[in-house]
Amino acid sequence: MVCEQCQEAICISVCPTSTLRRDRKSGIVTLDKDRCIGCKACVLACPFGGAAINPLSGRIFKCELCNGEPECAKFCEDKAIMYLEPDVALMNKKRDALQNYAALFEKYGIRRGV
Repeated sequence: MVCEQCQEAICISVCPTSTLRRDRKSGIVTLDKDRCIGCKACVLACPFGGAAINPLSGRIFKCELCNGEPECAKFCEDKAIMYLEPDVALMNKKRDALQNYAALFEKYGIRRGV
């Protein structure tokens, strides 16, 4: 799983050493490997599996989007992995949510504005 870069990232709030931080410029949740004590709180808290444990070192690792140039997206020929700027990705999520609500309204015969 790839880190979803959540707006309200619970992994940041549960980290006792402030190892996880949001980069103000890029919006990416970054991991300071030197500060990490390996408590695994972020791994347990993440609902998307965005943080994991390296079985060899026992340390935490997570996708940091290659500093805004994710290599996986560049090489995914089927475009199953795409990188969007945070504001574009957020707008897409909002649009999709509204479309899902509209489909539910239509399915159950709910009229808008009522």
